[in-house]
Amino acid sequence: MLFLLQSELPGGWVGPTMAISLAIIALAFVVIAAAAALTARQAASEMKQLAHVIDGLRTDLAPALSAVALVSGEGHKLAS
Repeated sequence: MLFLLQSELPGGWVGPTMAISLAIIALAFVVIAAAAALTARQAASEMKQLAHVIDGLRTDLAPALSAVALVSGEGHKLAS
């Protein structure tokens, strides 16, 4: 009977081991959240740079597209 009572009680190491493992899991989630935040911040910075480059391309290509449209119109008139 005494053996059955002793086997039902958890060891003294179970509580501290669970606490340490939960602390490690919580720390892992904090690291994951920090990495996700840094990645999102870097992606936003890259998107701003890309938007700036695209605006520059639009500014540079506007005269070229106007010239192409003009030549196309002249070619259409010439073909008529």
